[in-house]
Amino acid sequence: MMDYQDFLGLFGGVKMRDSNRAMCQCPCHPDKKASLSIDKIGNKILLHCFAGCKSEDILAAVGLTFSDLFDHPREQSYIEKLEKRRGQRIAAIYKYTDENGNYLYEKIRFQNKDMLMGVYAQETESFHYRLSGNHKTLFHLPQLCKAVSAGKKIFYVEGEKDVLTLESLGLDATTAGSANDWKSSYASYFKNADVVILPDYDEPGQALAARVSKDLEGLAKSVKIINTSTIPKGDVSDYIQDGHTKEDLLRLIENAESKNQKNTKSSIDDSLELTAMENAEEKELEWLIPHYIPKRSITTMAGDGGSGKTSIWCEIAASISMGRPCFLIKESIAEPTQQYHGQNVLFFSAEDSFEYTLKRRLRKNGSNLANIFSISISDDRFQHIRFDSDFLEKLIAKYRPVLVIFDPLQAFVPPYFKMCDRNAMRTYMRPLIGLGEKYNCTFLIIVHSNKQSGLWSRKRIADSADIWDISRSVLMVGETRERGIRYISHEKCNYGVTGDTVLFSLDDEKIIFREYTHKKDREFITEVDYSVRQAPLREEAKEFILDFLKNGQKEVSEMDETAKAMGIKEKTLRRAKEDLKKDERIKIFSQGFRPKKWYAVRISPDDKG
Repeated sequence: MMDYQDFLGLFGGVKMRDSNRAMCQCPCHPDKKASLSIDKIGNKILLHCFAGCKSEDILAAVGLTFSDLFDHPREQSYIEKLEKRRGQRIAAIYKYTDENGNYLYEKIRFQNKDMLMGVYAQETESFHYRLSGNHKTLFHLPQLCKAVSAGKKIFYVEGEKDVLTLESLGLDATTAGSANDWKSSYASYFKNADVVILPDYDEPGQALAARVSKDLEGLAKSVKIINTSTIPKGDVSDYIQDGHTKEDLLRLIENAESKNQKNTKSSIDDSLELTAMENAEEKELEWLIPHYIPKRSITTMAGDGGSGKTSIWCEIAASISMGRPCFLIKESIAEPTQQYHGQNVLFFSAEDSFEYTLKRRLRKNGSNLANIFSISISDDRFQHIRFDSDFLEKLIAKYRPVLVIFDPLQAFVPPYFKMCDRNAMRTYMRPLIGLGEKYNCTFLIIVHSNKQSGLWSRKRIADSADIWDISRSVLMVGETRERGIRYISHEKCNYGVTGDTVLFSLDDEKIIFREYTHKKDREFITEVDYSVRQAPLREEAKEFILDFLKNGQKEVSEMDETAKAMGIKEKTLRRAKEDLKKDERIKIFSQGFRPKKWYAVRISPDDKG
């Protein structure tokens, strides 16, 4: 049996957090940051590597086994009893105390991330699931109070693991636990403090950040919300595990604060300055593609899957890259002084890879490929492409494109956004307007159309009415009753009458202009037999479910809301779920308790095995 201090002597880079808690370098991976937590709990020593190394591998690396982690022979401890009862090893124990360090209760996290909360009775070495009158409080409360008194910056995070991650960097942090554990009464502990909230990148995390920030108004000296991750459910621990340092984190916060202070100063200095219309500059409207796509604004193109949306934007990108007329018009899309010079285009596609599909289509449509730029969906940087991200602005500033294409819109919306909520998409898409004015670029956004029958124009755009409202021009794409002939109907134009509808066909992935017509989307829709072409059948519902879950698990309620917005009937959706579960292609399960939430996730072939 080994003494705790002797055990710590087997590891390098030991940093004591208190007499029974230490951070060390993990022997199972190159570790320069001391990412191994070693805590003494009663007569047991607990290990947890924040890089994910297994405890048995760590012990084997220093020539030990689990039996060496006890100070002396004894009867089975409450920890072992809990592990046996749950069939899971304990990953960490988080002790909560009052301001004076008196023990109140503890949370036990198992390796499968299940949590237990209760009180440990040392006299009987037993665990009681009730708090016995002890009130919930903040994690590491004494350290928080001391740091606030010393005027240090305080970090509020979601979960004890993130607190330990920040403390290992020498920073002061606290949490109430999960996103649902925060109470308004906790705000008093942050009086006159500079607080930085580092939320998880999901809907509950973002909602928590907004709630904490609101409760701290008038109490804290300052409050900042900083997202350290853009991966679904990502947190500050993920940020550090990805290789970022303490200095990187502080620089991220400093840059965000500087940007915020600059914007705040500007808004205060100019808040009373208005422009008299006699002094306002009057400008002529400019078009990227005359009558169809106005410059420096958002144009949306919507249509069913397979209607030719991707081929259309590939032809438009090819025309701009070459400085030649687009198939929609006969005039040149470039300014007279630039008509013989191609211009840059950026595109971001989450549905087709440029290696296997898009480069070929761009080439066949006559592109100058040297003027067209993108990022592969397999590139880790792709996840940082968001309408409000600094990364997107940096790309636009570097390449100075006249057109930026997003295909489809849904892939670039953060996972915590509910697109069907009123004004949510309008707020999220608004930064594109500023980028268009600042960098003289235009945005073309591709959107899937609604599958509900009997709808046309505005109502065919799926997920959100905001998409139509914020777009200055809207194009609807579909198929006519004539075999192989498709249409582009100009349904909205804020700057004049809409352009004529263009009929086209595809020949070896190239767009072939056919003719103009005055017919609009409504007339084409009513001509087509929707009972055959666009009824929300079960197979279409299955395709929707699998596509909705392609990036990981989602709440069933959110999936149901989106399906309803896309016109898929409740009965059809329910049967599609049953078929997919029967075929072991999806799994539906619940998490939590009061409230219990239901989630759905795709099952990969490897999972079946």
